[in-house]
Amino acid sequence: QTLNTLRHFRDTIMNKTGEGRKQIQWYYANAPQIVTTLDNLKNKEEIYTRLYNYYILPAAKAYRNQQSDITFNLYKEGIEFAIKKIE
Repeated sequence: QTLNTLRHFRDTIMNKTGEGRKQIQWYYANAPQIVTTLDNLKNKEEIYTRLYNYYILPAAKAYRNQQSDITFNLYKEGIEFAIKKIE
């Protein structure tokens, strides 16, 4: 349900702005490689747990509370967190 909430945010809120569409395009172009790289790390469970607990879950909660700006910021911060883990 959490991921479905964020998909709804992506499709209904992010997709309506230029910056949002740009982020969506970047995500689809880069996310598969990020996930593949994360999956090969020894501490992947820790990283995925932190990503879920600190970014994904709070973003979904913010969206349910109609806080789209917070949702978008958490989305971007979560991606930045993941990128830092694979650099």
